[in-house]
Formats: sequence, structure tokens, C-alpha cells
Amino acid sequence: MPKFSRNNQQFTEHRRSYSAIDLLSTIDNVKDRLVDKIIPFATDAGGNLFCFDYRMSAQEPVIVFWDHEIAYEDKESSISYVCDSFTELINKLYEG
Repeated sequence: MPKFSRNNQQFTEHRRSYSAIDLLSTIDNVKDRLVDKIIPFATDAGGNLFCFDYRMSAQEPVIVFWDHEIAYEDKESSISYVCDSFTELINKLYEG
């Protein structure tokens, strides 16, 4: 049986405090504030979304960040460019 350090126990306890994110429910809850052709794939801790933006290309979407608070006032202003592709996003996370 493997030995666990105090840090491993804290990490395990921390992980258990989070529940899985139901992305379909999330989309359903915000669809009235999303711009057409913006498809969420992840959330942040504040309820904002990372999305594929298919507005310019149906084949190669860019990645955008959707701010849920701004979306109440102006759908278009709630979207900020992140990077050109999902691969680039993953590479940025890896490099970080």
C-alpha cells in the first residue's frame, strides 16, 4: 500500500470538495446570454466560460472567454479572444 504524505491528503480532500461540472446544464442556464456560434467547453471558478468561436470559421474556431457578468449588459462585449486554436490553448497551459 502506498504511503501518502500530508500534502497528498490535503490534495485528495481538496479534490473531493468539488463536484463535476455539468456543461449541458451550464449551457442551458446561459443560452439566452450567449452569442450565436459560441460553444462553451469549460468553466472557470467564477461561472465564466471558455468557448469555441465558430463565427468566422466553421472548420477552425478560435478560443474565446465569455464573462457572465458582462453578458447581462451586452452579449458581444462579454467575449474576449484567448487564442487561435484549442491546441494553442493547451500548449499555453503546459508552458505556463
